[in-house]
Parts: sequence; C-alpha cells; structure tokens
Amino acid sequence: MKKQITFLSILFLLLVTLINCKNPDKPKEKSVIEPSAPSNFGEKIEGDFNGDGQTDFATVVKIKEGEGNPVEDGTSDEYEVRFSDKGIIPIKAGCCNIRLVNEGDLDNDGADEISLFQAPMNGCTYTMTTYSLKNATWEQIVEPFLIPTGCGDISDSDLQKRVFKENNQIYYYRTDPNDENGKLIKTLNKPASVKGKLSINEAVKQAEKQFVQYLPKILKSRDGILDVQQSYTGDFTGDGIEDIAIYFSLASAEGGNAIVGRGMALYKNEGNKVKVIAGYEPDYLFTVDTISNGKIVIEKMEYAETDGRCCPSIRTKHTLTISGNRVY
Repeated sequence: MKKQITFLSILFLLLVTLINCKNPDKPKEKSVIEPSAPSNFGEKIEGDFNGDGQTDFATVVKIKEGEGNPVEDGTSDEYEVRFSDKGIIPIKAGCCNIRLVNEGDLDNDGADEISLFQAPMNGCTYTMTTYSLKNATWEQIVEPFLIPTGCGDISDSDLQKRVFKENNQIYYYRTDPNDENGKLIKTLNKPASVKGKLSINEAVKQAEKQFVQYLPKILKSRDGILDVQQSYTGDFTGDGIEDIAIYFSLASAEGGNAIVGRGMALYKNEGNKVKVIAGYEPDYLFTVDTISNGKIVIEKMEYAETDGRCCPSIRTKHTLTISGNRVY
C-alpha cells in the first residue's frame, strides 16, 4: 500500500512538472516606446516659444468644420495653433491647412519664432507668416509673403530656408512673380508697417474675399464652376504700390473638360484698403506674364493645326491697357 502511494505521488509530481514546462510563467515584456525625434516642421512641432528654457509643443487644431464650397456660399474651415504650455495664447490662423516651422531665435530675444505656411482658400499660392511672442501676445515680425507652389509639394528643408537670420538681420526669400521659373529674391525684412497700412498679404486677402463674394454671379452667368484661381501681385496702376490681379478659369457645370470662361479681376491697392477697378474676360486662352511699372503683360495662347487640346503652342505677348473700368 505504501509503495502504491509513493508511486502515485511521483506520478503527480511528474505531471505537474510537465504542465509547468509547457506553460512556464514568463515575465511580462515591457512595452518600449521609442522617443520620437524632435520635429521642427509639420502640424506639431517643438521649441522654446516663450523663452523660459522649457520645451513647448505647438499643434495645429481645426476649430471649425467648413460647410460646402466657400466660394459658392459655403463656409471655410478655421484653424488655430495651440501650445502645451497653457500660459501661451493660441495663434488664431483662420483658413486653411497649415504647416508649422520652428525658425529658431530670429530676433535675439531668447525664444524661438514660429512660421505658418498656410494654404489659400482656392488656388496654389500659399502664405508664409512669422510670429514672435512679445509680452504674452503674438506679433508678426516678418512681412507676410506669398509662396506660389504650382500645386506641387515644398520640402521641409526648402521652407526652413525661406526665413533666416544673417548678421543679426532678418531676411526672407520671396518668389519673383514676374519670373516664369519662380526665381527667389533675397529680401531684407522691413520694420513693422505704419498702423493702418496694409501688408501685401493683407491686401491679397482682402481682394480674395471680395472676389469670393462676387464669384457666384460670374459662375451663374457662365453656367460654370471654378476650375483655377490664382492671385498675382504687382504695380499695374503706376503708383508704386503692389496691386492684386486674380486670374480664374471656369469649367462647365455639366462636367467634361471644356473651359467655359477665363479672366482676371483687378484690385487697386490704396494702401489701407483694396477696391476692384476692372474685369478682363477675353475670348481666348491666356496666362499672366509680368505685372510691373503700371503694366500687365499677358501671353495669348493659340492652337497650331497639330496641337493637342492640352497644349496650345502659339504664344504672343500682349500689354493690356486699363482705361477706367475697361481692360483691353
């Protein structure tokens, strides 16, 4: 009897051992989260934006969802830039999508400056605006400027080079609107503008807002939809102040590839406001060539017999005449 009990005990111990070998108690593996690399670009960046020696995070946040098409009686999205340090007030940015750039300390105040590379409501010309936190308030320290993208991508490294410090002066590279290759012009940043005087960026925004308000009438008259919108700046009134020309083309509301209209709306920059002075809607294709010294030069585009519909090859330059509210 004793031997039988001993045999059963040994058998029980062997079974337990086998079970433990099959299901050993392994220590739980710790989940390791790799620290993300510091980012100077994108919708979330880090930097010391208030000069307190601590790292802050800046994040683009959509605060209002748009409805419909903003150029056809809809409303646009609205954005702001918020900070991890709740003592830093948000930057109210309005419409539209934003990429942030940490510019480093441009003005030697011990804090990093921040640029907003912001999409337009329509078209492919973006705005670059640079802010610095002064006395708990965000101030623009670089004259806002436009960056035509041709509807392509701009790399982070190219954006980083647009605003920079050299010999304790702030510079930026603006795009020459009269150069078809988009030549960059090194520009010394000017001190803050006189109160009440519009920056060129503010003037463009005013012109685009007025254009959006009038656009439904253009669309209705042509039974079309907006296909392309592009803003150009340059002095076409001869007063030494950059004005705004908004080029547009319309596609058929019924679909297809047909262009049912194209033209320009011309806005005079009066310094503290802009006003529409004329419209231009020719019956031929054209592109804007140059705007300067009181003139607008366009290129008429015509088809040769062997041209495809995409690519008219005959191009002729023509200087527009502005007389009252007529352009020809």
